[in-house]
Amino acid sequence: MQDLQRAATQARQGNIRNNIMRLEGIRRGGLVSQLATAARNLQSAGIRSPMDSLGNVMDTALYNMGEAKGVGGKAAAGAKSLISKENWKDSFANMKYMFGPESRLDAKDYVDFILDRPELAKQFDLMFNQLNELQAATGRGMARKEQVDNFIEAARQRAKDTKTKFDLKKARRKAEAAADATPTLGKGVDTVLSELEDGVSVLNSANRWQEYLVRRGAFLGELERLVKREYKIDLIDTLNDGKIKDLLNDSTTVRPKGARSFNELVADATNNALDVTYAKQPDIGVFREATSFITRNGLTVVMPFPRFMFNSMELMGNYAGGASIPLTKKIMGQIPKGTKLSAKDRQRISRNLVGIGAVGAAYMARSGEDAPADYKEINVGDGTVMDTTPQFPLRQMLYLGEATKRIKDGTFDDFWNGKEFAETFLGTNIRVGVGNSLVDEVVQLAGDSDLTRDEVAARRVGRMLGNYLSTWAVPFAQIIDSERALGIRGETYKDVAQDPTLEFGSTFGKEVKRPFDARGFTTSPQEEADFPNRERLFQDESSRVASALKVGLGLTLRTQDSEEGEYIKRLGLTEFELGSTSKVPSVRRFENEQLRSIIPGIVSAAQAYEEASRETYKSNTELQKEMTEQEFVNSRIRPLIKSQIRAAKQELTDGNTINSEAPAYIEAMTAYRRLPKDIRKNAASEFLLSRGRPADGASVEDLFALAEYGKALKAAYR
Repeated sequence: MQDLQRAATQARQGNIRNNIMRLEGIRRGGLVSQLATAARNLQSAGIRSPMDSLGNVMDTALYNMGEAKGVGGKAAAGAKSLISKENWKDSFANMKYMFGPESRLDAKDYVDFILDRPELAKQFDLMFNQLNELQAATGRGMARKEQVDNFIEAARQRAKDTKTKFDLKKARRKAEAAADATPTLGKGVDTVLSELEDGVSVLNSANRWQEYLVRRGAFLGELERLVKREYKIDLIDTLNDGKIKDLLNDSTTVRPKGARSFNELVADATNNALDVTYAKQPDIGVFREATSFITRNGLTVVMPFPRFMFNSMELMGNYAGGASIPLTKKIMGQIPKGTKLSAKDRQRISRNLVGIGAVGAAYMARSGEDAPADYKEINVGDGTVMDTTPQFPLRQMLYLGEATKRIKDGTFDDFWNGKEFAETFLGTNIRVGVGNSLVDEVVQLAGDSDLTRDEVAARRVGRMLGNYLSTWAVPFAQIIDSERALGIRGETYKDVAQDPTLEFGSTFGKEVKRPFDARGFTTSPQEEADFPNRERLFQDESSRVASALKVGLGLTLRTQDSEEGEYIKRLGLTEFELGSTSKVPSVRRFENEQLRSIIPGIVSAAQAYEEASRETYKSNTELQKEMTEQEFVNSRIRPLIKSQIRAAKQELTDGNTINSEAPAYIEAMTAYRRLPKDIRKNAASEFLLSRGRPADGASVEDLFALAEYGKALKAAYR
């Protein structure tokens, strides 16, 4: 009886763990339940699918080269494949089935017809039943019979270990008694969790629809391509002729001698479909183990989608340098002469070639005159930019394009930022619309030292808890976005942060509530409108644009930064780096507002200094041998701007208290700001010529002098 009680205790502990995992699964499901997320995922598929299709063209060429004999024959076979109309048509079939109207067939009907049969049950479950299997594995619908079976199996194993006779009738009787003695709370919890899981499933209808659309298109296009390449027959014609059984049985009427089994082709097509939607297990063993460990131990609290993260890392690795792996294997003698490339090596090479082309296109986009200073933004006109972060892998390609441009002009060191790189290539929140990650909060708050220990602890714990709890409300964010689209809520970004106190409980409560207020979950439209605007360095009023496009299409649009802000960002300086660092929101808003007012003057002086620096560079041949022109300019302008803004912040504040000198400084700054833009720039040039140095935007005297130069210039022009 003690053994059964022990088994019952272990079962209850297992149920508790499973219920926690189910609860976390419900939260993760809510993170991707918005219509905007479904739209973004579909857009990501639309970006990646043509890249995969181009890779298919090259994969077929490499495959045919491997099948040909002799060096000349291999080259001819590869060249012929690259210009083959059939190859291009078959390689792009996946896009036709995903996005194009298709009169020949309904992709859904054909995919279901192929997979929904006992021989291919495993592939069908991988494509469409992963969620159900996961829920069942964590205890969904655990009936009394299953509890009894678990107890009986434990008794059977125990008898085997102790080498005693196993009595099934006796074991069943004891198992049923133990199951009856198990608290009914577990069954009630299962019912509640099952209802929540069903609710999340309903909310995910749009996301599931786009995922199955992409998977079916990718599966059917890949299977059709493989059958055409390896069997030399048309898959759809073969199915229409009623030969599905011949395919499944590998009949010689459809499968050539020496060709792979149809089941293998189906498995490859299934893996491809899962790959396109980042649902397959990672190929690299370490990533695969890490994915399982994170998911199995509930670490998805801080890393919600490890499978997507590791699959995306593998994909970008292939795009950036996949061909280096088979090349290294060849150099090391691991690929003997005459040996065909493996399917994985062909994929690495083809993806690398596609990636090189994509990075080249991104480099051209980033080199355009109208390209925004921020690499992850795209100019959409009328002073509006789109953040490409949610549209994977667009941001990643733009980053590599920007990096290429920076390396070419010698300013990569100014561009490089480890945190930015990690967020671009390791970020796990890029497709879910979640706010700051819990990890970010730990990193950001761990170094706080300007407030008391209790207050810092309250901020750290409160914000972490608030960020976690707010993720449960993500499904309701589309309601808030809809209100903005309808004009019920404003589109201006608001600062909901409240000034801290030194009391733990008060600060803790404010920080827990802050993420909810920021997303509009706990504030009415009027309450939100009453919050002060978020003061930024490079915009007078930062606001969202076309919230309706975010709700329906998942596009993140906002007003573009000022010309001065774009100039500063092109130098590799960020708003975060230059802005106020005060932990007191009211002081931070004041500082940023005043800094924004003086930035035009600082930039005017910097531009005048830049012109002089370029002339210096062009006249110095020794300098030209050491560095590029832009590298030299950056080396002079960046320190100038950073030092002047740092000095301006010191003028504005003394600790966290507004400096009494600030009014005189603001008066001088205002006098200069009143000058027309072209006059301000001219005044900065005159100052440089007459005094031999650029004007200091943090100096009261220099600002008054610039204002006087400007007045004199205006009078002279008249």
